[in-house]
Amino acid sequence: MIEGNFAVDIFVTLFITINPIAVLATYLSITARYTPEQRKVILKQAIIFSFLVLVLTIYIGGYVLDILGLEKYALMISGGLLFCKFGWEALQNTPLAVHEEDTPTGMVPLGFPVIAGPGSITAIVLFTTISLPSEDHGEFKIILTLIVSVCIAITFFLLKYAEPITQRLGKNATVAIVRITGLLIVTLGIQLVLSGIGLWLHSV
Repeated sequence: MIEGNFAVDIFVTLFITINPIAVLATYLSITARYTPEQRKVILKQAIIFSFLVLVLTIYIGGYVLDILGLEKYALMISGGLLFCKFGWEALQNTPLAVHEEDTPTGMVPLGFPVIAGPGSITAIVLFTTISLPSEDHGEFKIILTLIVSVCIAITFFLLKYAEPITQRLGKNATVAIVRITGLLIVTLGIQLVLSGIGLWLHSV
């Protein structure tokens, strides 16, 4: 059985790696020149595509790693470094660069890599390959799919009301939330790196 506390840990990790508050500003920037109806279509595409990317990762991510023959400690160290990178970018409040000549759709760049980004994908791969013994993977993948659904649903709600939310929060509060989230992601990254190094030293 999957313990409740572990499910909560997974939810928190996925939520802060998706980082929907940070996505708000990027979403508004990407869709600034579009009509409200076009925004609805783009948001719908982004939510569906990001959900499919994350769910696909749940069910095939582990197999890809097995084919490549990667060790768990290598995944933990590389994933931790990625977390540190994304968390540092959030601390610096660095938005995703989108060129004016680009014609964004809901799938790219909003669905991927803004919502379903390398951070959340790495988190899912880590959960499905190192968190539980193989006999629990069937139940775990179902629960992880439900957790992803909840995270994406919350992200959809926040993006749907992006303008009033950002106006209510204000620029300073939004930046503060994003930076706090970035700090949490960096902390997760450091913990993963240290755990990976410990696992590697134990295996030598």
